[in-house]
Amino acid sequence: MSRKSLPDSLELLLDTMCNTFGGIMFIAISLILISQMVSKKIQRESAEEAAKHVKIDPIAMKRDIQDLELDILKMQQKLKNVLFVAESFTEAKEKARNEYLKLIDEEKLKTEEQVALARKIAELKKNNQGKERDIEKSRDVLAGRELCKKLEDKNQKAQEEINSLKDTLEKTSGRRMSFAKEENTSLEPFFLFCKDNYLYRLGNLRDMIQGEVKIIKLSAKTLRMDFIPGSGKNLNNEDYEKILRSSLRSVSRHSYFLYITTDNNSFEAALHLKRYCRKNGFKTYLMNNPMFQFTLVDKTSYSASE
Repeated sequence: MSRKSLPDSLELLLDTMCNTFGGIMFIAISLILISQMVSKKIQRESAEEAAKHVKIDPIAMKRDIQDLELDILKMQQKLKNVLFVAESFTEAKEKARNEYLKLIDEEKLKTEEQVALARKIAELKKNNQGKERDIEKSRDVLAGRELCKKLEDKNQKAQEEINSLKDTLEKTSGRRMSFAKEENTSLEPFFLFCKDNYLYRLGNLRDMIQGEVKIIKLSAKTLRMDFIPGSGKNLNNEDYEKILRSSLRSVSRHSYFLYITTDNNSFEAALHLKRYCRKNGFKTYLMNNPMFQFTLVDKTSYSASE
């Protein structure tokens, strides 16, 4: 049944049912009126027969009259029930009609809203086509700026290290200085992280230190290091060397080399840490990785400097 034909069919059904109940009500009222007329006629005839035939039993007549009155009462009760049902049906019909009209209005409103929403989405898509191209260009520009900024920061840190080495060279006054060369090593890495001038230890991947670094898996082969607040050691503390001795006491120089990862803010502190570790016989490797993200590979080799 189509939606357009539904209201006419419902109206026809309701009209048929109303006509049926109307007919029942008419018949019931007619029966009551006829029964009343019959009752009056019987009473009148009974009075006349009683006048003609004195021998009629008044007790039997009274019993018949009572039976007729009882039938009339029953018929009146049935009429009340029919009227009550008809009234209830009329209310139900009106309620159903109102609900149906309400549903039609809601469906019409939803359809109008959907059409308006579809138009709005089409307009937004059309407007966003140009914006998406602009956003892509802006992203490329921002990425280039960030890369330039990182390179500038690295150059600045490198220049600061060069200046520091120059100052050290001038203070040594003729001493010979050599820069350590990084070579491949068979030692296992012991991971250290410098973030915001705080030192965090992860240890070796086979025997990790708990409570300082949490490994977050970003994808199947990408990991990121998160640091537990309050667990790091302050590298700007006056007892700097004491803190490092305590942190590296259990690390074997013959089994591990120190893999130091730093952000931009801790680069200078990481350089001091590297010098201290080399001074105490550790092989080291320093990497600037501000995001602290690593990619897993099947096979890898490490290099470190003495």
